[in-house]
Amino acid sequence: MDKTQEDFAEMVGMSVDFLSLIERGRNAPSFKKLELMIKGLGVSAAYLFTFEDSPSGKKNRKSRTKR
Repeated sequence: MDKTQEDFAEMVGMSVDFLSLIERGRNAPSFKKLELMIKGLGVSAAYLFTFEDSPSGKKNRKSRTKR
């Protein structure tokens, strides 16, 4: 069964509004809340911060341009 945003927010002890701000990059969770979110999602911290395009492992890296 899939969790709703409300279920997930309640599970990690934050409001849906705050969770929405995190999703949009407008706010950041504490390390404790981040740990609860990682456990709730059932992923590793490494997976959460890898930024992979696909399950094959190809990484999404923006090319740098010189100014």
